[in-house]
Amino acid sequence: MANPLLPEKKLQLNQRVQVYRNVRKEVFSVLDGKTRRLIAHSEALVLANVEFKVSRAGQAQVRREKQKNVHAYVIGDYAGQEGGSLEHYELVYYNPYTTETFVTLENHLPVLKAERCYLVNGKCYIKS
Repeated sequence: MANPLLPEKKLQLNQRVQVYRNVRKEVFSVLDGKTRRLIAHSEALVLANVEFKVSRAGQAQVRREKQKNVHAYVIGDYAGQEGGSLEHYELVYYNPYTTETFVTLENHLPVLKAERCYLVNGKCYIKS
């Protein structure tokens, strides 16, 4: 899959990044973990040492105004673009109207951390 980097920006292995799903561009937007500046757009990427963060204030604003804003991130160390087969991954999701945190699709258990995460096709999968 193509991973078009923004001009003159670098995405390096083990770089700490924050990722959110960009609904307008239908890709993942990747921010530098330190500067929080946009460094890439990607259709697929793998993260290690992952944390799932939801801003309570942002979530409250979405619920109040019924309009989406960026307030939920997957934070981790960039580990490449290919996660391989989804066979050993579990789908997780976040819906600001119905969940407080990221949760597993199968049993709706909260997900705050994961060893590995594969973001592909607009979805988020954790290593099970």
